[in-house]
Amino acid sequence: MCLACGKVLLHYCVEEEMKLSNPAASKADTRFEMTPGDRFSLVAINDCRRSEIVEDLRLPDGTWVLSKFPWPLDDRWRRLLGEIRTGSIARANVVVVRVGLPDQELDKLQEEATDLLTLLRLSGTLYYEGADALQGSFDASEVVIRQLSNLEELLPTRGSVCIPVNKGRLEEAAKHRLVRAAMRNAGHHRRFLEGLRIIVDGLKQYHGESRLHQFVRALEGLILPETGKTKRQFASRCQTFTIGSSGDEKILNEAFDMRCDVEHVHKWDRSLNNYPDQEIESVALLRTRQMESLACSAYSCVLSNPSLQRHFVADADIEAFWKLPEADRRILWPPGLDLQSIR
Repeated sequence: MCLACGKVLLHYCVEEEMKLSNPAASKADTRFEMTPGDRFSLVAINDCRRSEIVEDLRLPDGTWVLSKFPWPLDDRWRRLLGEIRTGSIARANVVVVRVGLPDQELDKLQEEATDLLTLLRLSGTLYYEGADALQGSFDASEVVIRQLSNLEELLPTRGSVCIPVNKGRLEEAAKHRLVRAAMRNAGHHRRFLEGLRIIVDGLKQYHGESRLHQFVRALEGLILPETGKTKRQFASRCQTFTIGSSGDEKILNEAFDMRCDVEHVHKWDRSLNNYPDQEIESVALLRTRQMESLACSAYSCVLSNPSLQRHFVADADIEAFWKLPEADRRILWPPGLDLQSIR
């Protein structure tokens, strides 16, 4: 596949979709409204901690983000959804809404809304009390619910700092959603997209060992290690994603050893026996937070940078990227993560 063509195709798809998703970009849309016949998919994020969303916000891809559920939750809703579910939705303080035309598939709208929540998680930890997904239509000035489900929660690693949900994070997530959609539609970036899926799976895991295992796997998706050289190349190549501080190699080696122990059903902290007993659990959780942050940061960098995306189109492109001199790779890669600042 021609890398140049792949890059142009991806860039074109993103720009065109943004135009189509935001046809009224020339006028100021400041209030969420629907017209009869519209279909919608909505994700209500309940009790989202430190949300800075206080008014209707329209993102670059046409997605709306609201500070509360857009319709009154009266007795009709309680009869339809039940008292407990209605109460949960009433506590939503970040509501993501995708609106489509009458012939648009609800499943597609739901994918778009949930994708934005997933990609928002790449830019930092979210603390919330669950999320409800609703799909339906707006018929004759009445909201008709056709589908209702709970979304599996994206959990924080114990000890993670809560990052406020603000306009900047949401706009970045919307742009990333369009890039991932373009990759899917074009049928390339297979390894990159699989790595993103692995990150999401890791974020859904409760236990630290399961989370760390998936975050290290996702990083392996970017570095494409050679057979028999995985540990050494993991520690060296992943430093491209960091600022390159002394001590990064030790952190990466320990995280990789922990990942291998989980893979082979050993205790996940077995390789940390050189630490005092009272510190082992806290070090294991710290390594998990560091690998979570590194994986999310690295994938965000690719999603944000068209010049990097062409290096992850296919396995041959990834191999060529890692054959570049380290100095050239660092020029291509944006300023990396300060791994040791993650506490």
